Amino acid sequence: MESTLQQTTIMIPTAGRAPILHETVVSLQTQTRQPLKILICPGDTDSILPATRSLPNVAVAVPVKKGSAAQRNACLGQVATAYILFLDDDVVLAPSYIESMEALFDQRTDIAVAMAHMAADGARTDSGHSHGQARQILDRLSPGGRVQPVPSVIGCNMFVRTEVARAVRFDERLPLYGWLEDLDFSTRAVSLGGIVINGETALVHLGSTVGRTSGLRFGYSQIVNPLYLWKKSGVPSLSRLIVHFWLRLVLSNLAHSLIRSSRSREDRPGRLKGNLLAFGDLLRGRITPERIVSL
Repeated sequence: MESTLQQTTIMIPTAGRAPILHETVVSLQTQTRQPLKILICPGDTDSILPATRSLPNVAVAVPVKKGSAAQRNACLGQVATAYILFLDDDVVLAPSYIESMEALFDQRTDIAVAMAHMAADGARTDSGHSHGQARQILDRLSPGGRVQPVPSVIGCNMFVRTEVARAVRFDERLPLYGWLEDLDFSTRAVSLGGIVINGETALVHLGSTVGRTSGLRFGYSQIVNPLYLWKKSGVPSLSRLIVHFWLRLVLSNLAHSLIRSSRSREDRPGRLKGNLLAFGDLLRGRITPERIVSL
């Protein structure tokens, strides 16, 4: 028998993207299975429009220091449901997303964390996606897919058992954008249950550049954060750290800095400068992700 209890709280950390957040929250009203609460965790009082506050089921937490990890952690105490859906403020979900995830978690008590199929990621395009484009992409999808185990989370749009989120929490030493917090969270969550992709539902990440961390800060995090996590837990592996994160990202930033595209919306020279600043700090023995706050 299907449960009539609202089992899910949606949690959205946000800062500096009030209009985008508003459209995202409006889109959540179309879910076939509504959450008990849409809990917005802002970094400041200007990050939410009055119209957003007045939408059904919306609750706004008291602002805490900016940073996706700190904002999520601060809101965990306000969750009274079995499940949490952590979302970015620039995503659109398939209408059946919550319904599909709740059914999966009710049936599979061995699962701790689940992601949906990502139908499109605007962060990988020159212009990103609008909310309207995202809905069109989702409308064209053919329903049905498999539940597949994966070793870690990609992105922080994930459905999690509340008891797991409270036990694991997010590492606040990964400040602001918190790059690789998904890898760190799932590295620790996997000891409490499986991590899967639920191919029966989907989402689109818009990839909005409004309010994002500067190229300089992001470039610094690209180098320091994976090393910090390797020293903390051994994940990523040292070979992956050097080849996948350091060499690949630095060479990509260098190439895109030398050959600039008029369509590019990424500050590749800023990222490259951040990479070099980070290597300079590492040579001095500093492995401090928090340093980006002062850059």
